Amino acid sequence: MSFVYLTHGGDWLLLASHGLTVSRAMHWDSNDYDYVDLGPSVFEVGDTAQHPELSLAGFVRSGPQFRYVIGAPLCTDARLGRGNYVGLVCVDFEPRMVDPRRQAKVQQLAQMSGDIIDMMMTLFVEKRATDPNVRETHKPMPAIGHIVEPQVAGADAQAHDPLAVEQFLLETLLHQPRMLRRGNRRYFGVRTWRKSIKRFQIDALKALKLRGSIPFVDAIASELAGIVREIYGDVGNAIIVPVPCGHSGPGCLSCRVAKRMSELMQVDFQEAFEPIAVKGTSHPATNVRRPRMKLAETITRPVILVDDVATSGSHLEEAASLLAQSSPNVWPLAWIAD
Repeated sequence: MSFVYLTHGGDWLLLASHGLTVSRAMHWDSNDYDYVDLGPSVFEVGDTAQHPELSLAGFVRSGPQFRYVIGAPLCTDARLGRGNYVGLVCVDFEPRMVDPRRQAKVQQLAQMSGDIIDMMMTLFVEKRATDPNVRETHKPMPAIGHIVEPQVAGADAQAHDPLAVEQFLLETLLHQPRMLRRGNRRYFGVRTWRKSIKRFQIDALKALKLRGSIPFVDAIASELAGIVREIYGDVGNAIIVPVPCGHSGPGCLSCRVAKRMSELMQVDFQEAFEPIAVKGTSHPATNVRRPRMKLAETITRPVILVDDVATSGSHLEEAASLLAQSSPNVWPLAWIAD
């Protein structure tokens, strides 16, 4: 793995790369950087001053004088397809003991980061290849030294691997259990979007609305069931009800998750609402035009109301208000809440 020693904005930086083009605008001077090949794998140098090659590098002899370095590649050329590597590098100003456990943790972190980059690139390529409204030409993605420049103009449309999309969502959504309010109704949210990659997560969820695998549905249902037990304890004779399916049509994700929750918690399940026939996308701006919810039957038992995503909370508020007309208790919750 090559190390590039840079200065930018008055700060010393250490960039790991594999033959990447680094903008010379980031250099103070052409003599301010060094290349040291350490190979494309996880590495750890406890004391750079004792290393036969690193001890001669500029970032050890002068500048920040880094004494400890550990790093691992984020992406393989199988991912980027162009022989380029992006590296995760950690440094310290003091020497450290070499620790195999630390190497394993850094490698695990690099793998997770690489998987996220891989998924983001896959979503980007498919969107550019399938969306007729997107221009055929593109500019390089903003990154240090234009690290990633996917060549997608004219690319053939390729379907995502659903399992990879599911893994991406489960591993990148933030676990943030909290109570929220919409109008006079409170509801519980379990996860939320990660701001830096929110649009990719939304695209991934849309792709899984109807084709999410059984293990994916099971993972969500298990998480929600655990939250219900933790917050409400014994729910007695409660019944689990999903919000009515709308844009996704029959068999939507919230319905599948609610049904699986009932099996895990050994409580009854009921689709209490009439289906809503809606075209387009589920977005707060279009909710004012959708038909109002209608109960197919009266529910007189306590209700655990389940939604997969609560963007504004309006669906949960409307559904909970209708159920509360006959139910003694309504406990609304959503897997993802904004």
